[in-house]
Amino acid sequence: MALIKCSECGKQISDKADACPHCGCPMDKKIFCSECGKEVKENDKVCPNCGCPIEANKTKTIAKVWLIVCIIILFLISGLCFIAQDFLKVNEDIVSTPMGGLITLILGFAYILFTIDLNKNNYYLILGISLIMLIYGIFDLNVLINFILVIVAVLNVVITTLLVRKSLKKNKINIKEYIIFIAISLLSILIYFILQFNGSNKLVCTYKNNNDVGDIAYEMTYTFKNDTIKELRGYQYAKPSDANVAEALWQITNKDQDQYNHYEGLTYDATFSEDKEIIMHYSIDAEKAPTMFATVSSLSGVKGIEKSMTKDAVKSIYEENGFTCK
Repeated sequence: MALIKCSECGKQISDKADACPHCGCPMDKKIFCSECGKEVKENDKVCPNCGCPIEANKTKTIAKVWLIVCIIILFLISGLCFIAQDFLKVNEDIVSTPMGGLITLILGFAYILFTIDLNKNNYYLILGISLIMLIYGIFDLNVLINFILVIVAVLNVVITTLLVRKSLKKNKINIKEYIIFIAISLLSILIYFILQFNGSNKLVCTYKNNNDVGDIAYEMTYTFKNDTIKELRGYQYAKPSDANVAEALWQITNKDQDQYNHYEGLTYDATFSEDKEIIMHYSIDAEKAPTMFATVSSLSGVKGIEKSMTKDAVKSIYEENGFTCK
């Protein structure tokens, strides 16, 4: 905000004021062309300097605000995908791999290019990456983040198209303009493969069974370091058909919860719903709580897992017990 002189009384007033507070003289608002930056009159339908329609200037401003919102959303989703499993410890039904984060990161940088220059080349670039994101998400809609990616891809393309369709410029393709984008994309892919390489030291073993006795599900995620187990994260779901069995099982589970949480390096959280569903999340650091590792690893019903075992050895035992491992 700046102070200017009133053209009527000469006193200092804010340049944001609609009228002079001293004499009431209405203030003329300056309008600038968003294309060339030159001042235009309020009644002008086109910029006298470059010919850009004034209405298009307003539309372009709204479009750029929307594009900035898209960039923020995409970077937030990307960050969530990259840190979800290792730092937030979320279940694989929410985020399965960092691949969605890589796609949204690249799309975010594409949106930055498009915000800087609203031309058709950048628009088609966004459409192409959004299509890749849409296809990736559709392949596994059971994962929550993939479902979100599908919605974001569709909404981004539809709303962006509606806002920018009248503002797009025709440009010849100039590869030099895309050097930074290409470099960032290659760097993102490199980061992804580094994360994947580090993530290859993980083993996820799952088991589900539904019968007359009830429903049960296990997901055991092992992290390995130097061919030995570093950490175990477990998820268990049980819903016995018999309410009395459910109550008895919960009593045992709740007792375990009080006992296990006293150990350093071991966390155990269990809940019991009104529908008689028992849900357990637990994790143990094999180095900090070595004496409890065998006990916690056997909560899935699979015995014989020791923290000194290799990934292949653990996988073999779980598969022998009917688990699916990857």
